[in-house]
Amino acid sequence: MILRNLLCKIEMAYEALDNLQQTLDQILEYRDDLVTHSVKQEILSIRVQAAVLQLNLKLYPNKGKIREAANTAYEIIEYFFFGEYLSDCGSTEPTVILAKKLREVAERVEATVGDVVDYIKGKASLSSATHSPDVSSSSGSAITSSKDDDVVGFEEDLKMIKNRLLWGPSTLQVNPIVGTGGIGKTTLAKLAYNDPLIVQNFSTCAWVTISQDHSVERIVLNLLDSMKGISAVRDGESDTPMETLICEYLTGRRYLIVMDDIWSKRAWDDVRMLFPDAGNGSRIIVTTRVQDVAAYVDSSSFIHTMSLLDSHQSRNLLKRKVFRYKDIPIELEDIGFKIAKNCGGLPLSIVVAAGLLSKIPIHNRDSWKRIAANGGQLETIICLSYTHLPKHSKPCLLYMAGFPEDYEIHVSELIHLWISEGFITLSNGSKSLEEEAEDCVEDLVERSLVLVTKRKCDGKIKSCSLHDIVREFLVKEAAKEKMQSFKLPLIMI
Repeated sequence: MILRNLLCKIEMAYEALDNLQQTLDQILEYRDDLVTHSVKQEILSIRVQAAVLQLNLKLYPNKGKIREAANTAYEIIEYFFFGEYLSDCGSTEPTVILAKKLREVAERVEATVGDVVDYIKGKASLSSATHSPDVSSSSGSAITSSKDDDVVGFEEDLKMIKNRLLWGPSTLQVNPIVGTGGIGKTTLAKLAYNDPLIVQNFSTCAWVTISQDHSVERIVLNLLDSMKGISAVRDGESDTPMETLICEYLTGRRYLIVMDDIWSKRAWDDVRMLFPDAGNGSRIIVTTRVQDVAAYVDSSSFIHTMSLLDSHQSRNLLKRKVFRYKDIPIELEDIGFKIAKNCGGLPLSIVVAAGLLSKIPIHNRDSWKRIAANGGQLETIICLSYTHLPKHSKPCLLYMAGFPEDYEIHVSELIHLWISEGFITLSNGSKSLEEEAEDCVEDLVERSLVLVTKRKCDGKIKSCSLHDIVREFLVKEAAKEKMQSFKLPLIMI
């Protein structure tokens, strides 16, 4: 009897969600007169939320809550589009009202999705707490969870990418993200990759960074690192070629792969055969600075081109990075906004500038003025940030440029190398050399000169990397200072 009641509840909730999705599909197909861009975006958003609820229906205990949310959304939308509501609008533009009302419906459904995702994530964290010592994404990749600050300026971009990932044809779809260096391509991909709705929608996720000096073997090994289910090949338990194993493993699975920082058409040709099309809605995200590469990897007309931040977004990002959620002091408003404007809308410039400003006392207005007077060129800002580093931190940072581009640096090994090179010295306190080195890493992260790729369960940084533009500057700076070439352990290369 209990099982029968449960199945009945599941069926009723499933039917309510199915009715909602069919109604939305009918609107998109037959009501062209009302489906403006803004209306379509809200409909797609609701459609995606309903699909996620349907996908996770069996995992959430309160089926009635999901059914109620679907029925309420269905009734409101029926009234808006097929009832007498539109005839009562008078001279008011009906599509404007529809977009607003649909946003309210979407927010209601999103709230239910949030409850479902929080419940599932809570269960997952409880079950994995005793098995996984590190905090990482669901696929085991090196991409850390995003902070709220990262979303500033990318809200609309993220919505579009999520819709592309969750909605559309069942065939394999490649989604190129193109833009200049430092504009936020990787950040946007990371936001989508770690989004709870995305995580729940794909059975297998993997992230691999390509870079200019790519090799097929390295790409394959990085994919294997992300796909825990086929890790046996790394232990020599299979004679099957790794490329074949990846392709066979992905066949039949709904997967999301991020190919970050592709520079050439050849790099795409080298890996495209790894990804089968099983007609199940699998997706690939490709980030690149090269427009021709973006057009080459995507056979359709969709290329998501990143735009520079406007003045409001630039100011907001700088404020959030420097002062978190506090108001910017009145005496610093004009100077801060000038610094943000000088950055030309490039997120990396703003973030590095914010990292520098966060280390300057608020009352030191003259230092803020000097930074504002130096212009907003990215290399100039990185140079300023480097110049303002504590004396002992400069060789530590320069040393990191000796690692290959886009290399994931293990902090424990990095600390050992720093200490062996004599870069770390004891202060007057009671900290050990290792603790001093850990503080140095944290300080470089706070200045946005070093990126965190993984954290341990206690919050400490497990691995990190350099943005390639920051690394380029450091390589030039190391040459100027005539530092000796770095002798890195073979295991790291």
